[in-house]
Amino acid sequence: MSAGDPILQTIDLVKVYRSGKVDVPALLGVDIAIERGEFVAIMGPSGCGKSTLLHLLGGLDRPTSGRVLLDGVDLSISSDGQRTRLRRDLVGFVFQRFNLLPTLTVLGNLEVARAIHSNGRKIVPAQQLTDTLELVGLGSKMHRRPMELSLGEQQRVAIARALIHKPSIVLADEPTGNLDSVNSDNILRLLQDLNGNLKQTIVMITHNPEAAATGHRTIEMRDGKVVRGGAASRHPAE
Repeated sequence: MSAGDPILQTIDLVKVYRSGKVDVPALLGVDIAIERGEFVAIMGPSGCGKSTLLHLLGGLDRPTSGRVLLDGVDLSISSDGQRTRLRRDLVGFVFQRFNLLPTLTVLGNLEVARAIHSNGRKIVPAQQLTDTLELVGLGSKMHRRPMELSLGEQQRVAIARALIHKPSIVLADEPTGNLDSVNSDNILRLLQDLNGNLKQTIVMITHNPEAAATGHRTIEMRDGKVVRGGAASRHPAE
């Protein structure tokens, strides 16, 4: 993929779920493009298809029809093994429920991620774990377990885990959904800093207009369709 091409693009993306004998459409011809270094929020009411879209963007699911291009690779025609490798190498996920391993320390959670993302082509150095924890402001708490941290700190661990292999793109699903307003603001500022200072490409699902406003632009969805903001815009820093 050339430098001027979108890092992430969908073309006429359709996803239909089967419930018994009934087809339940989730996405109805979605076209979006996201450039390298953008911070894009995808916003819409519950049931509009935004989480389904995020799963397809990250290769967690396969579309019914249409295409998903991630860093030049067409996920819609990739095998399960290929999509697994692409997720491992190119994508960092941040989930609303954190999904941390409760019996491990903060550093231990990152060591598990390091083992997953290290392979023959790409080895995550051990020093990168502590460097990433320092980056998210948790260097002094690396030996604590998740339950010894605040919810905001737990989400910072989840963000550190997503960044440990220096992914091409971070996909965040309602990263402030379980947080109070103070912690929400802290997490959004952290995402802005990561985007501004590291030029990290971020796609964030949210239902909160204030959270969405922290990005460069907002893609709005209704009833399985994009109603505003789907086209890529030039990165402000370029």
